[in-house]
Amino acid sequence: MPLDLISATAFVCERMLVEKDDVLSAIRLVDLFYVTEFQIREGKPVPPQPFLGQSLAQAFVSMSLVVNLKAHPGYQASHSLILRIINPAGEEKNINEAPIQADFAAKIPEVPSGFTLIAQLNIQPKVMGNYIVRVLLDGEEVCKAWFGILKHPREEESVH
Repeated sequence: MPLDLISATAFVCERMLVEKDDVLSAIRLVDLFYVTEFQIREGKPVPPQPFLGQSLAQAFVSMSLVVNLKAHPGYQASHSLILRIINPAGEEKNINEAPIQADFAAKIPEVPSGFTLIAQLNIQPKVMGNYIVRVLLDGEEVCKAWFGILKHPREEESVH
């Protein structure tokens, strides 16, 4: 049976909670992140450095990526899911090393079957700007998520 998605959603947020009743809660739907700008030393980008009082881990951008796919009621099958990221320079690469098995199933037969993925992303930006995460199911793009990484406004203030 070919896959006919009725909904395909991808977004980023600060974190996801899985409640006791298996209901998901997205915390702080944010898609714009601020970091200190990288510097060039000896022709190579130096990763963002933390501000005074900020830990090195905070120089990374951490977020949860949520992918939710829904098919018509009764649909049950397995598919191959790949996540790809495009950085502001247009460079694209896989996020996951191996395809993820996306098993479509429903606990209640009358409701759409689905697959949900929650992935923790830890990005150390080498380029400021717009990032796009492409979600591919069996090699075909089904949805995208956008987030931006920009120079921290406090850096702008210190220049003036």
